[in-house]
Amino acid sequence: MALPKSYLEYPKVNVLAVRVMMLFWLAGWFLKASFFVPYLLCTTVVYPVVDAFFPSLFMNPFVAIAFYLLPLLIVPVVVLKWQRWFLASAVLMVVCAAMLNLHINTCNDATFVTSFWSALWLCWLVRHVFETDDSFKLQARVLAQCVVAIMFMGGVVGKLTPEYWSGEIFRQIFIEQGGSSPLGEILGHVFGNVQGIILAYLAKIIIGVELLLGIAPLLPYRFVMAVMVMTSVGISLFSTWRIFSVLLCLLGMLIAGQYLQKKTI
Repeated sequence: MALPKSYLEYPKVNVLAVRVMMLFWLAGWFLKASFFVPYLLCTTVVYPVVDAFFPSLFMNPFVAIAFYLLPLLIVPVVVLKWQRWFLASAVLMVVCAAMLNLHINTCNDATFVTSFWSALWLCWLVRHVFETDDSFKLQARVLAQCVVAIMFMGGVVGKLTPEYWSGEIFRQIFIEQGGSSPLGEILGHVFGNVQGIILAYLAKIIIGVELLLGIAPLLPYRFVMAVMVMTSVGISLFSTWRIFSVLLCLLGMLIAGQYLQKKTI
């Protein structure tokens, strides 16, 4: 299929979907900038982490900070009429996320995992941004649901252990580690067997929700969006708002897919 003669020929609805996805991706990427910037610029420079498993490129602290800040170049593409830079921006997003997934200072943060897969979806969308047929819209939505499924099914597999299923891991996270969260405060006032029962049921609910999202391609699109929104809000209210650094790009991807259903103009 031939590319359009001009980026101005792109359907406006598709362009809006791309911009929405980029905006959510950037918001999630930089949500924890107050932590990552001083951590990468100062902490990892003064106290470098060394591991023989990692090549020197992926232990250099300046590589991590460079690829963390590079997506700032995408901001003008989002706010200005620079559609011709969509593909370059999407590729940059994939590369930056991939680099930080491989870097020793950032490889343990799920932000860059979801950012990587959602950016791959954006690359596909930008490559087909000139299409308007129903098969393209359906394919975009199904691929978005598949990305959600990959992310959450991985979470389910990781939690299928006796410690998670019994709620013991959540006891350590919310109570024993002394972190500040509304859920931890509530559970801190519950004692004895009741606390254990609540934690056990909470663990099963969380695993069940993740399993539900893990089969997202089999579920109605709007239902998946609703579950994602409720899950994100619920975790932010009872645990930490920082979860949005992981989930905003996935929410943006689903919202962008929904925009594609609007009448093409």
